[in-house]
Amino acid sequence: MELGSANPLAFAPMAKRDYNRRERVWLKADFLRWIFGAARDPARRSLLVDFVQT
Repeated sequence: MELGSANPLAFAPMAKRDYNRRERVWLKADFLRWIFGAARDPARRSLLVDFVQT
């Protein structure tokens, strides 16, 4: 699954979907690549990583 939005809030509804374990791992990895692949300040990056972990 490719994450195409620049808005992190667009990913919030994804947490409510019924993914199997493998899909959740791929989604989490994609989201983390998205977080670290763009220029973001450390505070925002930390907040987004915490969001993914939760």
